[in-house]
Amino acid sequence: MEVLGEGRMGPKADATWLSIFLGGAMLAAQTTVPGPLNVTGSGPGAIRLTMGSACPAGTSGTATLCAQSGQVTVAIGAGAYAALQGLPGIAGPQGQPGVAGPIGPAGPAGPSGPPGPAGPMGPEGPPGATSVPSDYAAVTQARRCSLPSSITELFSDSARLLLDLKNAAAARTVVGVGARYGPAGAKVMFQFSVNGGATWSGLTRAADLSSAGMHASDWTPLAPGALADGVLVRAVGSNGAGSTTDCASLHLQVK
Repeated sequence: MEVLGEGRMGPKADATWLSIFLGGAMLAAQTTVPGPLNVTGSGPGAIRLTMGSACPAGTSGTATLCAQSGQVTVAIGAGAYAALQGLPGIAGPQGQPGVAGPIGPAGPAGPSGPPGPAGPMGPEGPPGATSVPSDYAAVTQARRCSLPSSITELFSDSARLLLDLKNAAAARTVVGVGARYGPAGAKVMFQFSVNGGATWSGLTRAADLSSAGMHASDWTPLAPGALADGVLVRAVGSNGAGSTTDCASLHLQVK
């Protein structure tokens, strides 16, 4: 063991002690000193343990302090050397956060959740337009009819129709006229009633009866009162001056 400094030995109570005052000349000696050993001083002195290739074997009843393999070790009695370790120091300040790592791949999709409750029913939409007009035949075979001058129901009440028109939008008259036809201005049209025939209103525009062939009126938007179920429909003629006309066919078309 090398001692840097100045030392002296002397009695203290019933034990021999060695005081080494640091800061003096370096003393190099191998000395067996009865304890306790006190080292004091205020200079740059130190107790220096010179590193050896190996520490000597400990002996029974002794504690051997040695320096080997870059650390100070101690052996109690004849046991193996153990490294001296001081108390843990205080924790240093926390370092700065590192940069964020790259985003990992997406995980697999989780299981589907249970279906949610049914939402409230939405409002009813407007009626759709009929792509192909519905055709209702008032006359299914050729018939002759008398055409008075004023508006008169044709074929009495045998050609009446009972229809559901609540989803309809428009209607027209289609008539087939044979060899006998009415005078200029003779015409036919349809009327409707929603009170069983007590009162009648116009349903379509008039089709021509003053020449042979097929004749059709223009499409007419239905009156709001006709948009119902159970609507009674009849055919009426006018401006015939009492003539007789061949009605080969008479149809009401609705879309």
